[in-house]
Amino acid sequence: MRDLLALATAMNATLIMPPLVCTCDRYWGNTQNCRMPTAPQDMPLPFRCSQDALFEVKRWNDLQMWGCATLTLTLTLAPTPTLTPTLTPSLTPSLTLTPTLTLTLTLTSRFREATFLEHPNVPPELVASAVRVVVHKDAAPAAPGSAEARFTATLRPGTPMGDVAAAVDAANPRARLVEIGVEDVRRLCKWLGSSEKNAAFNRVQRYALTESARFCPSEDHNTEVANVKGWNWRNPFTAYNCTWGFHHPTDYPEPPPGAAAPCALDSGAGMHVVERANSTTCARAMLCDWNTHIDGHPNPGRQSRCNLEGYGGVDYEVYGNQTSAALAAMPGGRCPQPPGDVPGGGLGFDREGHWVGQTQGAAEMARLLRLERER
Repeated sequence: MRDLLALATAMNATLIMPPLVCTCDRYWGNTQNCRMPTAPQDMPLPFRCSQDALFEVKRWNDLQMWGCATLTLTLTLAPTPTLTPTLTPSLTPSLTLTPTLTLTLTLTSRFREATFLEHPNVPPELVASAVRVVVHKDAAPAAPGSAEARFTATLRPGTPMGDVAAAVDAANPRARLVEIGVEDVRRLCKWLGSSEKNAAFNRVQRYALTESARFCPSEDHNTEVANVKGWNWRNPFTAYNCTWGFHHPTDYPEPPPGAAAPCALDSGAGMHVVERANSTTCARAMLCDWNTHIDGHPNPGRQSRCNLEGYGGVDYEVYGNQTSAALAAMPGGRCPQPPGDVPGGGLGFDREGHWVGQTQGAAEMARLLRLERER
């Protein structure tokens, strides 16, 4: 999604969302077998889902992503100290206001829902004028003047995203729809044309692609101590174990202003972005304080791996000593990162959620993996 959004931004085009697939229901409460409690338990997974199941659409609207790329010029008055001589040998300091011009590059992108082209009001000529972008080292360009040349733009891996619009225009200057495959867009260099444009896009994607969604599998809870009479959500040993997301993807490179495009196939930063292993922000936590502000900067909230590491509500006066002792027994004083593909707290925890050490906990992990394979 990040790369499609970046390409649309670089081309000053409207992004048509790709079909989105959910592997679990999005639900504010506890899920059962990745489904809402009221959903049929034989509901097929994964399933086609709407944009607001994976993204906070309000964030996209906050960024005015129905607009276009803009360059904002801001004139500010900055106080500048000056020295004015007087009739005495001393000097009297005074202040004058000097205009200062500040350039701020702001990038926004337009978008449409994934079913946009299926709408009956979409004119047929829009689809008929599509150009397919192919990015491959061995793809043969269409013969000049051929019909295929009007519908295909063939590029080599490492082509900057900022150069794609010119290639499409060369194939068909009247094109109104651009199609590109997942692997093709991945082979493009993550370079919108300048370091400033990459930095502006990073601010956009950090906010738009961050979401504070939580998933609270009932399989991760000990129902004998959670949500029963007298249950205390401030007790980290019995609080809900929810997994939070989504963390925004890795940023695009931001070399010094004026630097050349980092698009060398073997070493260019725009070709070798190290992606996150998953989009989890807080794992097995009642609440998650991590977020991203609209300016693209994260807040200082910690990404907890479990409730014992804190979640903005732990009663440390009552449970502080127990919590500290439990964390001290864990590797590095932190909960192990949960695996994400089986229920439970991960290696080192037993089925009741107690820390028993990695050696003893390995038996529980083996049991969970066996059950997962049998499902």
